[in-house]
Amino acid sequence: MISAQRITRRFGSRAVVDEVSFEVSKSEIVALLGPNGAGKTTTMRMLAGLIAPTSGAIVIDGVALTRATSAALRARIGFLTESPGLWDRLTVRENLGTYAALYGLAEPDRAIDRAIDVFQLSGQASTRAAELSKGMRQKVALARALLHHEQVAIAAFKSSGNLRRAATSCQTSSSLLEAPKDGMPVMRIPFETIHSSSPSERA
Repeated sequence: MISAQRITRRFGSRAVVDEVSFEVSKSEIVALLGPNGAGKTTTMRMLAGLIAPTSGAIVIDGVALTRATSAALRARIGFLTESPGLWDRLTVRENLGTYAALYGLAEPDRAIDRAIDVFQLSGQASTRAAELSKGMRQKVALARALLHHEQVAIAAFKSSGNLRRAATSCQTSSSLLEAPKDGMPVMRIPFETIHSSSPSERA
């Protein structure tokens, strides 16, 4: 589902990522491990289509990630950074709605309702992001990253009990791992957790 083939990223004369290759299969959970400065975030940004590799190739679901295909592929990639990046003045539902519009989801209300249900956010749906705890903000950000029906989800975060529980809930929830009545799975391809303390099947 994800294939990185000898990807390299240089900033000037410095190689931050040097000929890295790996593959991630459908529904596989993988952790990318390494010390600070090892190039984990740069690799993640390349996989998300935010920056291009200096050399090498990235293939998502059989489609090469190029300048011509990057916009369409980015619409299928849920990207969660350590900082939640929510709009403080908007409610949880409004934040999810804004990103659903940015993703161009065909049925945004349905996707938002599903995310609120799966991540047990109904009690906070009308709460402004500024009023949420740090752990709850991360939980909303994770729900936002998984709004797509079929997607690659990439996350970067440090050790956090609330976030680990949210990620585990995401992985084990039948709402995410089983096909709903319309036959379209909500989560069909890898949830990639980047950092050593995150739950994973393979590192």
